[in-house]
Amino acid sequence: MQPDLDSKIEKALTDYFRAIEDQKLSDPAKRPPLRPHFEALDALRDQLPQGANPRLRHFMEQKSYEKALQLLQGKT
Repeated sequence: MQPDLDSKIEKALTDYFRAIEDQKLSDPAKRPPLRPHFEALDALRDQLPQGANPRLRHFMEQKSYEKALQLLQGKT
């Protein structure tokens, strides 16, 4: 796997989860959209090479983002 791509995915996932927390805390009228995060994660998923970790590929394809982040952080 490409360590640089792993880092990009991990950062995108961290940003996504931070955005979700911000959504919970912010005024509903001022909530930033989550769509850019989904688009970024989909684009990174599409960059995974053939030899990528099959578990990471599965988690990204199924949008199991918590599991993907745990895998990248070595927690699973």
